Amino acid sequence: MATTFKLSYTRSQKDADIQYLIDRATATVNVLSQLPANYQTLPGIESAAYQTDTNALEADNQALRQHLDAIAALLPELDRKAEGIETRNQAALATLRGLLRGKPEEALLRQISGPRKSKPSSTP
Repeated sequence: MATTFKLSYTRSQKDADIQYLIDRATATVNVLSQLPANYQTLPGIESAAYQTDTNALEADNQALRQHLDAIAALLPELDRKAEGIETRNQAALATLRGLLRGKPEEALLRQISGPRKSKPSSTP
């Protein structure tokens, strides 16, 4: 099942826009490198700074993708571990109910079986 993450940040640039900007900046820097030095140092263009900024954007974009890939890889393991804990929770409660029935300690089971601290969703 798909899991949706909601972040409280609205990006002004979509993934495709970022990649387009990186590609265009790379092409521009390549053109500048083929021109005489006086073109490479034009105010607002400065080829070296342009390349540095482009590399930084590309690195951040790649880092974002790696983090998203890492999250996607972690989710199945998280689900597997949660299923194991849920099974153990149910088994422990059932066993303790049987062992503590009619004993003073039986009231302790309300700490396990009482109201949930958060309501589980019907979808992951």
